[in-house]
Amino acid sequence: MFHNTGFWSATLIVGLFLMVAAPATQGAKIYLDPDSVFLTGGVGEEFDLDLSVDAATVGLRLYQVYINFQESLLDTVSFTLGPLFDTSGYSVFFNYAVVYDTVTFDTALRVEALLLGAEAVVDGPGVVATIRLRAIGSGVADLGILHHILTDIHNDTIPSTSEGSVAFLNAPPDSFDLTSPGFGENVTGFPGDSIALIWNASGSVYPGEDVYYDLEYGTSSSFPPDSTVNILGLDDTTYYLLVSDLSEGTWYWRVKAIGDLYGFEREGTPFPSTFEFLYGTEEPGEFDLLGPADDSLVNIRDKDSLLFDWEDAGSINPDDTIRYVFYLGPDSTFQPGSEILIDSTEEISHLKVATDTLPVVEWEYWRVRATNRFDLSRWSTSVFSAQFFVRGDADGSGSINVADLIFLVEYIFFGGPAPVPEAAGDVDCLGSINVADVSKLVDYIFFGGLLPDC
Repeated sequence: MFHNTGFWSATLIVGLFLMVAAPATQGAKIYLDPDSVFLTGGVGEEFDLDLSVDAATVGLRLYQVYINFQESLLDTVSFTLGPLFDTSGYSVFFNYAVVYDTVTFDTALRVEALLLGAEAVVDGPGVVATIRLRAIGSGVADLGILHHILTDIHNDTIPSTSEGSVAFLNAPPDSFDLTSPGFGENVTGFPGDSIALIWNASGSVYPGEDVYYDLEYGTSSSFPPDSTVNILGLDDTTYYLLVSDLSEGTWYWRVKAIGDLYGFEREGTPFPSTFEFLYGTEEPGEFDLLGPADDSLVNIRDKDSLLFDWEDAGSINPDDTIRYVFYLGPDSTFQPGSEILIDSTEEISHLKVATDTLPVVEWEYWRVRATNRFDLSRWSTSVFSAQFFVRGDADGSGSINVADLIFLVEYIFFGGPAPVPEAAGDVDCLGSINVADVSKLVDYIFFGGLLPDC
């Protein structure tokens, strides 16, 4: 409703004025309508905002409003006086401008209108001005009301509140960060495991629009097609890379969030991220000894070498190599320095040992240690024992000669010490020591006879 007996005019001006908005009290309200604008047509799309007052606005003569304005996103197209002030039969003064505040370094749109005349006032509700704007960028434009004032015919302030608007201009999804692995982080993975790529969730300002993610990863920061893996349309913010699909070195990854309705995109931060991958290392797998069997007597007569055999020690480490070290000695705990014999074999799970290096008579223990290329080691599950001897070497000297005849005669006829092991004196392999063994030994030493091979 318009009240006037004289004439009136209106002024519309644009500028910056950062002042505290009028306190929220029960009273009039001046506001931008709509409070949210969603544009998806690209740069150059135009839209209207109405500056309106509500029904609680009574006796309005002047309004002045400062609206936040981002010149990088918006441009002004036109301004028209709203129907509530645009009353025919009266002259109208109408003006507007964009001003820049050198104190706050902000730009604002100042809109004001004034009715002149003794009784020139209007009552709400109604539109007091229409502003047409054009999108010149993409993003979110905050059109909040920084300051406003409404006055009546006596230039007294009308208690009032205000409400601005927000324009979403071809807005990409919300910003989001790539969180894990952290940029440049060292990541260790074991075969059979996976590495999780994790990023924060994004979202869309557009009602009804969902956001999906496109992930790319590879070993080049330029992401060439031939060496880049593309995973499209993810609806989760975690993706697992199999360790078996990775190689040691630098990996690069990046994520884009894409709205499913309008296709606007946003790159995750950083873009790209990177991490250093190293294979996790574990000691070789369990393995055990095969032979000679545990707790065995081993006749090494007429043998140049003796084969020691054990299982292969497996490894879950990619491109791993296993080397073995063979230990033999009288101490089953293999204290350092107690070994009689130490020998190595590269990636072969057996070893031929020259028999002339094997001690006879005493019980010996043997074990194998497997070591991988990361210098992680594992002992064989068992420790085997063996007593090496020469059948016919009754005195344990390591060779067969007349001394062995004398030793056997002393044992058989005069109660001398027994051969160690007794099998060394069982020349004919019949399971006992008697005159027949002496006879076999005489035939072998003096007449070139053959000794049985047990």
